[in-house]
Amino acid sequence: FYVENKGKVAFQFQINLGTLSRPGVLDVSPAIGRVGANERCKVVVRFYPGMPDKITEHFLVEIGHFEPEKVTVIGTGIYAALWIPLPRTELAEFSKLVDSVKINVEDIKIHDETFTSRTSRGTELKMDRKQKALMEMKQMQTESEADRQVMCNKIWGSLDELQAKIASDKLKALNVSSASFSKLRGMRGSTPKTDNPLLGINENVLVTQYVCDFGNIILGMSKKKTFKINNVGHLPATFTIDTKMLKMYGVSFEPEKIVKLPPENSVSATVVYQSRKNQKFGKHRVVLPVHVKNGARYHVEFVANLTLPELSMSSENVDFGKVLCGQRKTIFLRFENKKEVACDWGLSMRQEMAA
Repeated sequence: FYVENKGKVAFQFQINLGTLSRPGVLDVSPAIGRVGANERCKVVVRFYPGMPDKITEHFLVEIGHFEPEKVTVIGTGIYAALWIPLPRTELAEFSKLVDSVKINVEDIKIHDETFTSRTSRGTELKMDRKQKALMEMKQMQTESEADRQVMCNKIWGSLDELQAKIASDKLKALNVSSASFSKLRGMRGSTPKTDNPLLGINENVLVTQYVCDFGNIILGMSKKKTFKINNVGHLPATFTIDTKMLKMYGVSFEPEKIVKLPPENSVSATVVYQSRKNQKFGKHRVVLPVHVKNGARYHVEFVANLTLPELSMSSENVDFGKVLCGQRKTIFLRFENKKEVACDWGLSMRQEMAA
């Protein structure tokens, strides 16, 4: 905007950012200036939302002895966000947010032509698919909105901690009292970009941790999982998978890199867990960090229970004792599988096996 002087006397103006809800959300330049008669000065306002939310801020333009002019700035922060149809670790806290989010099913748009068919039976099957897709879309929109709220809450928490640290450091450096420091915080003018606490703060926020459970895997065997990674944000999503780290744990992930996945689009991911015969039994976990450019951080935890089939018998020796000629004696053995996986067994009557 412009500060214009239509009079014949020059005046000075200055920008008062003391009304902002948090420092760094606006940068106004120049913060102070002089406008000559019949001249105007261009003032640039830069908006740093810092979080994906609707934001309304105010600042004052003070001109000479006149009453300050209030300027209102309205904007919405957007970011690149992901949604994966996998279970999460923080179920209790996340479920409360999901319950508070209301998504109208009628607002969800699905292309009907994808689910049409000529036969009545085919139409019924297609409608089942449409209903399933509708519910999945509702779940995706509900959980992505809950993720947005989680991100905003964590950013607010980070800002409070950061501001407390900045306040403490300034007090130590300037060796001033709390009263004088409060006066410094109300100083007029713009916030330097180098000191802006909102720059890049969203990239350090962990939104959620998904869990991809492979279940039981026999040592030396492998299992494969396939799921979709959806871009539910307003920006193209770009991220790289650290495949070298995953391979150390026997996990392979495809694709290795996603570049500019458009909003409202998805990509299929295939994960293979290959176990080794010399690995230890029990639960194995590996966490994959996913850093989205201009977005937040996500974790995907891959879990597998490595085991071996094992069969135990009630007795390893079968002693029939004395059996009368022409008679038959039956002895029962109990086979028991105490492991998590099925055990296939067979009976061999070969002499070399019995020896």
